[in-house]
Amino acid sequence: MPEQRCGGVRGEGGRGAVAEGDDGFAVAALDARPQGGLGDTGLGPGRVAAAATAARSVEVAGVAPAGAAATAPPAAATVSAAVAAAAAVAPGAPGAGVELAGVLVDVAPVASPRTPVRGHAANGFAVGSGRRWTHLRINQHPDGGIARLRVHGEVLPDPRWLALLGTVDVACVVNGGVVEEASDGFHSSPGNTIMPGLSQKQDDGWETRRRRDKGNDWIAYRLAGQCEIRAVEVDTANLKGNAAGWVSLSVKDGVDGAWTQVLPRTRLEPDSPHRLPLVAPVLATHARIDVYPDGGFARLRLHGRLTDAGAAALTDRAARAAL
Repeated sequence: MPEQRCGGVRGEGGRGAVAEGDDGFAVAALDARPQGGLGDTGLGPGRVAAAATAARSVEVAGVAPAGAAATAPPAAATVSAAVAAAAAVAPGAPGAGVELAGVLVDVAPVASPRTPVRGHAANGFAVGSGRRWTHLRINQHPDGGIARLRVHGEVLPDPRWLALLGTVDVACVVNGGVVEEASDGFHSSPGNTIMPGLSQKQDDGWETRRRRDKGNDWIAYRLAGQCEIRAVEVDTANLKGNAAGWVSLSVKDGVDGAWTQVLPRTRLEPDSPHRLPLVAPVLATHARIDVYPDGGFARLRLHGRLTDAGAAALTDRAARAAL
């Protein structure tokens, strides 16, 4: 069976995606759906999988899709087919129909061979591989069809490339940023806010439900690593009658660090970019954006650079994922 290229698929609504490129990706979980299966799994707020259209890597997270069993179906279930998956690391991005026979010598299995799957169902499989990959192959036995394949993981950027660039968007998914939590994901995924490129339509960004209390909506991010942030960019493109009215930004250094507000509540205009320099550079591993009282925005860009400690941690993580 020809190997399928893992294209630059966007992760929407908390659904899984994979990245393509020279450095590789690694899978966290597989979600294979025979034809006629259920709709998208949807991991929900704070579980948005990595996606990229540029050359990046993805590292295993080991998360099974919500609502899908991570074990083989019970013996009494009707088994319509079986699937097996394998991954490889290969340079470049072969086009459709290009065989990877020359590189699949080093293919490593990422799921048990010929795992039974049920028809008209979501079949989830936990993946134990801690490596990164560039290409994935799925085989079905003996024939039949698959409605959707979701590969859940995280982007693992090349630390050498980030060091060469210097100042980068440390929140962007292609550089290793991840949405960890969010107050709302009803209309569209909070993970859209760190996608590369400009938002093309309203649901390319993040739009929240209208609140009926005195609270506010927010998103928490894990950044590419420990970094020094110098400037913030909030884009409300295509959000005209439902953009957030105000926004503030807080950061913390380390998982157990205290949140410190670095951008006070600032007025936003609809369908507009907002470039907001910080008074002084700040160290951070995590960031939280609060919108008031609700509404949404299209993109968040946090411009800065990795610290020496952040770059060293990312280099070590990349080395372990290459084993």
